[in-house]
Amino acid sequence: MLVCIECGKEFKHLGSHLWHCHHILARDYKAKYQLDLNHPLITKEIREKQRKHAKKNETWKENFKKSVRYRFTKGTKGAKKYYSDETKNRLKKQSKDLLNKPSKLCPVCNIKFNNLAVHLREKHQLKYI
Repeated sequence: MLVCIECGKEFKHLGSHLWHCHHILARDYKAKYQLDLNHPLITKEIREKQRKHAKKNETWKENFKKSVRYRFTKGTKGAKKYYSDETKNRLKKQSKDLLNKPSKLCPVCNIKFNNLAVHLREKHQLKYI
């Protein structure tokens, strides 16, 4: 269950709750509470249910074949994870606090590092002052 920070209630599908009860888009909610834009707002149970449904209903394959452009093909070497400009800007704003904290926990991959500045630069291509 996921807890809504606005009201403190638990939900399996937080995104729909945010819109119907608080009239907030998921993107605005994530920005307001400094969550990563890739952070899921549904439980693993719901994700699994959606995955099974998508597997049964294979129209997504046709839609994928129709798409002309996509970032990488399967097996492409050197493919890096894409971070949106919003995520990079949010992380840059938090950088001074992050680098001064003793825990040195990476906000992107949630792993503890001795030299966080080097990790952020090398792994995530984020440059900090």
